[in-house]
Amino acid sequence: MKRPFLLLIGLAVLLPCALLIWVKLPATITGFNEIRKGNRIIKNVDEFMKNNKLPDSYSWDTTWLKKIGFKIGYTNEVPQYSKISDSEYELIYVYGLDGPYLIWNSRERKWKEDFPIIDTSNAHPCAKENVSHSNQKDR
Repeated sequence: MKRPFLLLIGLAVLLPCALLIWVKLPATITGFNEIRKGNRIIKNVDEFMKNNKLPDSYSWDTTWLKKIGFKIGYTNEVPQYSKISDSEYELIYVYGLDGPYLIWNSRERKWKEDFPIIDTSNAHPCAKENVSHSNQKDR
């Protein structure tokens, strides 16, 4: 009777501790598979940029996506592509509704857990001003 009780108490303590440790690990460990897939896509995007310009984030032409290594269709395992400027882009792995997300930025050239840069190139001037102020508060 004593042994099952100790086993149950041990599991009740060990499982929450293991979960807490996993949650606190850096993104480079918990997102290892995503980073490995993303690095292949980054290499292909860099090769693509040598002869072409970066396509817009919301382009209807998806042939370049297939060439680079993106899977077309609704899936969360493939990163989202977001064009920031003519020479900068982000790959974003979205987990759920609220961040931070696993992100790779072409300017910083490193993986991190953060929020994506909001593309305001086609926004109304008032919206651009509000977004720039909110980004400054968050960062």
